[in-house]
Amino acid sequence: MSAQTTGQPARRICHLNLARNFRGGQRQTELLIRALAERGVPQRALVAADGALRARLDDVPDLELRPVGKPHWRHLRHTRGCLVHSNGGSALTLAWLSWKLQGTPYIFTRRINKPIKGNPVSRAKYRGARHIANVCRLAQTTLLEALPGVPSSVVYSVTAGFSPDPARVAALRAQWGERYVLVNVAALNAAQKGQPYLIEAARQLADSDPRLHFVLCGGGPDEAALRAQAEGLTNVEFHGHVENVGDYLAAADAFIFPSLSEGLGTTLLDAMKFDLPVISTGCDGIPEIVRHEDNGLLVPTRDAQALASAAQRLAGDPALAQRLAAAGARFAADFVPARMAAQYLAIYDAVLADVDAG
Repeated sequence: MSAQTTGQPARRICHLNLARNFRGGQRQTELLIRALAERGVPQRALVAADGALRARLDDVPDLELRPVGKPHWRHLRHTRGCLVHSNGGSALTLAWLSWKLQGTPYIFTRRINKPIKGNPVSRAKYRGARHIANVCRLAQTTLLEALPGVPSSVVYSVTAGFSPDPARVAALRAQWGERYVLVNVAALNAAQKGQPYLIEAARQLADSDPRLHFVLCGGGPDEAALRAQAEGLTNVEFHGHVENVGDYLAAADAFIFPSLSEGLGTTLLDAMKFDLPVISTGCDGIPEIVRHEDNGLLVPTRDAQALASAAQRLAGDPALAQRLAAAGARFAADFVPARMAAQYLAIYDAVLADVDAG
């Protein structure tokens, strides 16, 4: 019977996400598991014993949550009899070992757009997957250029459904006063997320347009270096890791995203959902969700002047900002967990039908 008919796959789904931190990929895993739980899908999740995802999933009904430590292969027995859904490099390795040693079928969600390594073992892990779901069309194209014929599809990430706290939103807005606030939410990883260019844009605007104010939410390995770069700037704030991003999205005037490498940039969808006009670089899969002059503004990567100009343009043209925000909100409305769950259920069903057929 099909997933569309029953709403449930023929086997338990075993999710593998072994990351210790909690970033976009881990959030998407949580959103998928919760959406599948709402449909009554039997699920198991193997997560890092010392990772953030463990606590995030603790209240999901009827989920077999299994915290695992290293070496991960010691926990292969927990994947038996399941269809494994792997997320991330370590999870892919474990899924591949489970298939090689136990015959357990697996699918893989690929959240990056990097070239496939030429290493035979790396390619074998991709080839062993019954299906590879890519977070954007560009990532799928890159995959198929390296491994033609690999069963694959595009499953876009979805909005997180943040619920802002009105009191916290009001406090933030009171703190910022009449300034035009552009929020960035991302790990403080300069080589990927591009915050040095955002800080340079703020420096360019510090004297010429002091109404523009930049707020960076997130933690990461480059926090100290970025704070040092911003020293002396009164138009830049660091708020570290924030648990409820929705408070900041609800309080801001715009969202700014200077990323240098990005599978999709799901936080952009969250910002759109909050009726924020967005400024983003056009790297990797981002142009698939941000259309220049339609639902946002795209700028080149590594271009502080372009970021500064786009920020000034939004602040100086409320009609443009409102038009972009409205278009973005309409676009993001379709990117919900229920949609992602339905897509994965169809993949699970097709894979299991193929496995059963022999």
